[in-house]
Amino acid sequence: MAPAARALTWPRFGALAAATLAVVVFLGWANPIAALAGATFKAGNSTETQAVKRDPRHHDLENRSQLPRPEAGKKLIVFIGTSQQFSASLPEGARPDSSREVPVSSDLFLQKLEERAPGVYTAYNVGAPNQTFVEALWRSLYWFKLGHRPHALILQAAFDGFRKVGVRPEFQELLAQPAFADIEAEFERTSTGSYRMQFASARQEFEQRRLEVSSENGAEALLRRGLGHLPLYQTRETTRADLLGLLYSARVKFLGIKPTSKRHIVGAPVASNLDALRDLLRLARSYGTRVYVYNGPVNPKLSMFYEDEYRATVDAVRAAALDASGEFLDLGGAVPEGEWGYWMGGPDPIHFAEQGHFTVARRLDEAWGTSFVP
Repeated sequence: MAPAARALTWPRFGALAAATLAVVVFLGWANPIAALAGATFKAGNSTETQAVKRDPRHHDLENRSQLPRPEAGKKLIVFIGTSQQFSASLPEGARPDSSREVPVSSDLFLQKLEERAPGVYTAYNVGAPNQTFVEALWRSLYWFKLGHRPHALILQAAFDGFRKVGVRPEFQELLAQPAFADIEAEFERTSTGSYRMQFASARQEFEQRRLEVSSENGAEALLRRGLGHLPLYQTRETTRADLLGLLYSARVKFLGIKPTSKRHIVGAPVASNLDALRDLLRLARSYGTRVYVYNGPVNPKLSMFYEDEYRATVDAVRAAALDASGEFLDLGGAVPEGEWGYWMGGPDPIHFAEQGHFTVARRLDEAWGTSFVP
């Protein structure tokens, strides 16, 4: 016979609430999820990265999706890509130097332009982890129709990103602005791209969250405001990322599925990202913005993709750029073996080291630098 449930008296309720609050405060302070994720891989097997220079005048640090107003008299160049554009991995056995921050390719490219054409250009890097072309198109609708029109776009094609779909919540927040909501709805209505359902899902998710907040009663609203003062709530997105990192690390360690394992780049995700790229390039050109697309470097120590699928995707990206009267540069093999990092017990498949940023900036400048000279 099951024991009778104990009555939830006010003293017991108070004790339970106090215990819950203590646990929440502890989790926000100690972050055991991040510690556990770090412990999953022993020293020497985990990722090591070198701090990079990320001036907020030239880098979108919070995925705000809004471009800054260009400095007076300067033309704005926007870099769009993944974390490869703003991370510096370290080789096996190397340790980060806390006394320095290293420059990344977008800033190095701007330095080279400054040498050729002093005072003409400024740059802004909107690279985001695993950013897809669907998300880049979503953000570009805002820039071109409501924000500051860039003089040029330099887009990185990252092939692991072609496997992903959707518009993440931080980018969905643009819908809080009625003008953008109207623009997005009209674009979604008239677009024929295969990414349309991803736009529709993003709008539905945003509206659902807003509906949930608006339907809160007084107590719920008070609770939400109270949670805003707790470290665990303030860092909820970071904690979520740590949890996903822990699950990823556990998958690698215990199931033997490595970050360097081959993966396919075919099917609906690739098609939707290519459609979004084509529409993004057409949108930019319609506003007189110059477009430059480069195939992001791939670590030559490993082969993440099936060669026929990889080459087919490279060819499709090249065709999209040229069809939009843009430029294309294949940097797939540009960064040599010694300029890559080490990750989870093997070669980093995505992020190169400090010297790799100098290599990419040099190759971009050699191919396109003179075209920016007035």
